[in-house]
Amino acid sequence: MYNTRLERVAESKLFDLVGILIILTTVGVMGYYRTPLSASWLFKGQQGWWYQLPLIGIVSTCSSIASVMSTRLVAKVNNIGNLVGWINTIFSGLIDFLLGNVGAIITYPVSVYLNWKAGQNWAKKYQDGFGHHKRFGIFLVCLILVAFTAGFGLNWIAYVWLAHWPLNLLYYFASVTFSLSLVANVLNVLKLPSQWSFWAIYNLAQLGKTISLRNWANVAKYVYYIINSVMAGVSWISQKHLQARVDEKSKLAS
Repeated sequence: MYNTRLERVAESKLFDLVGILIILTTVGVMGYYRTPLSASWLFKGQQGWWYQLPLIGIVSTCSSIASVMSTRLVAKVNNIGNLVGWINTIFSGLIDFLLGNVGAIITYPVSVYLNWKAGQNWAKKYQDGFGHHKRFGIFLVCLILVAFTAGFGLNWIAYVWLAHWPLNLLYYFASVTFSLSLVANVLNVLKLPSQWSFWAIYNLAQLGKTISLRNWANVAKYVYYIINSVMAGVSWISQKHLQARVDEKSKLAS
């Protein structure tokens, strides 16, 4: 009964709307929509009228809404979510780079590829069900080790070698969150329900950062993402178990 209720909420269009309203409320309260191009470290101090346009604010707002819709569609096992995801990752990576995450120039192309690859795999390899991996425990441990090595390594190249910046707090936070998202994205490529556990951890990390910065307007957004991760995980596991039972009955019948 409990799982059924969670699945219903996970499939709910009303819950989609709640996510969009949270984004719009956050943007309105914090005034993010007014963020001009000159707020970027790349264009800092520029006085031309073009740099005063709220391009970062507008693109960031649209990107956040697209992120919610992509996440919700993937939660509903709708492959359009992966399409929206890889296109939106290009814009969110650009915004991250402009706002100071220099590692985005290297890390986000990896995320774009993984989102694109997920869409391809879902359409061709997993169109009739979920993925499965033998020796999943060993695979997951290796994936985590590779992801964190790549996360810290790629950001180090961007910060130290390309930008000649010190390894500040943003470097460590960007490295950890990218590593977590890398694990989740690879699991999404394989269409495995365990991805949602890592999205939940990822969003907990984001929530912790938000609270430490006392950015209260963003708290609701990450609480929403955490709830979505839990519901999506339950929904995916239930659907995978149902699929396994159907497959077993088909084998017995034949």
